[in-house]
Amino acid sequence: MNRRQFFNQCAVHGDSRPDLQHSALIKNFLLPLFKLKKNQSVLDVGTGTGTLLPYLRAMTGKRASIVGLDFSPGMLERAREQYARPFTFVCAPAHDMPFSTASFDAVVSLDVFPHFQDKLAALNECRRVLKDGGKLIIAHTGSRGRINARLQKIGGPLASDTIPSDDVMMNLLLKAGFSKVKIRAKKNIHYSEAFKPRAGELPPGKPTAIRHVACAQCCHCGGCAGRLL
Repeated sequence: MNRRQFFNQCAVHGDSRPDLQHSALIKNFLLPLFKLKKNQSVLDVGTGTGTLLPYLRAMTGKRASIVGLDFSPGMLERAREQYARPFTFVCAPAHDMPFSTASFDAVVSLDVFPHFQDKLAALNECRRVLKDGGKLIIAHTGSRGRINARLQKIGGPLASDTIPSDDVMMNLLLKAGFSKVKIRAKKNIHYSEAFKPRAGELPPGKPTAIRHVACAQCCHCGGCAGRLL
């Protein structure tokens, strides 16, 4: 069974009832970090069955353009059944998205980053479709250790899927051309955000806007890049 077949089966046989604990983590711990604005255009990469879509609609308003993208036709079918309008659904992989450059104000991804086989290619695509100054959000409802252990236990095509270490995550985001990177690693969530630089800002790869915890007077040498919020 390949990866797409696995998620198609999950869409058919998965429990359609709301997961109250999952919803509580999204509402209480992740959404306050998103800080999306009214009328912003948002792309939900790896939308799955559309769990995040109503929350995005509530944050951005009725007139905002919200697109759910997933590479699994089965998942998108479930999403359409549940939410249909006023959302747009697109079937495509994260590393090859059929959108014009600078299409969205924000790109969000919930609980799917481990499944991107080429993470750098996916991040490059996210940066491409973002407008200048646009925000990338990569969120998980669980700690890195807990999620990685669960995926390994599931096995099959997901056995090697992981959330990278904070050091690796930082380097991936910077290599993809993002700036103002922040990573929050807690026992119940793992959250990363970054921005596509505006014209005239410092070139990507210079982490001058990263908030460090263990380096109060940062010289931007990169030595404390993994010690984040």
